[in-house]
Amino acid sequence: MVKQAGIVVLFGIDKTAYHFLQKQYPNANFYSHATSLIEYISRKNKQALSNRKRMYVYMHKGMLDVFCYNNDTLSFANSYKCNNRLDSIYYILYIWHTISFKQKEDELFLLGDMPEKEGILAELQKFISQVSIIDHTEYIDLQ
Repeated sequence: MVKQAGIVVLFGIDKTAYHFLQKQYPNANFYSHATSLIEYISRKNKQALSNRKRMYVYMHKGMLDVFCYNNDTLSFANSYKCNNRLDSIYYILYIWHTISFKQKEDELFLLGDMPEKEGILAELQKFISQVSIIDHTEYIDLQ
């Protein structure tokens, strides 16, 4: 549960691995990799002074984690396998369109450690006015 955001994160784990870990570490708690991201992004989102919708995209090792907020409410969260820059751009723009974000008003933030992030930023700025990179020194890198 992400208390700050008031949500529960459901995720899958291999049953055999789960039973092995549970047997070895009976007091262990299991969390999705997205839990810490949602906590950080929820705090960051609450600091914003405007009522714009916001999309946060965390890029890491062939994956995108996408979190969309409408004011303080998390309205969408999902992870995608992306092996290249074009896939990343496609998923981001498709979600942006599907959730009815506004091209000139709403905001997109890119996080993570992906070598092609600058190229992705340049392409996205052709379609979305408010695109920013959140510097990796602002958050704990979860890789």
